[in-house]
Amino acid sequence: MVKSAVWKRIRNCVTWLQWLCENIYRNQGLLVDKPPFLTNKRICLIDATEDASSGSAANKKFYRLYYCIDLFTRCIIALHRTDRKIGEKISNFTCFKKDAMVIGDRITEQYPG
Repeated sequence: MVKSAVWKRIRNCVTWLQWLCENIYRNQGLLVDKPPFLTNKRICLIDATEDASSGSAANKKFYRLYYCIDLFTRCIIALHRTDRKIGEKISNFTCFKKDAMVIGDRITEQYPG
């Protein structure tokens, strides 16, 4: 499966992706220190993006790539893929501990699935 090969490549370049994002943030002046009132909290940003396999329109398969990053450390907390039938929802992530604050976009929890 072509998507499996891409998925493996994405998983193998996590360190490089993290470095890339951190340097983009730094160059744009977007890095901020964690405020003292959040010392005991992990701020998790979640989102998903959709991708389609190559091929004819009738044979295309759609996938969602879900990711979660820590707002202040920019560390990748979770990265996984599902088919299109699974909607964007917080329960797609099993990485949250009780000290986590989770921030998602307006689509989170809107799709059934």
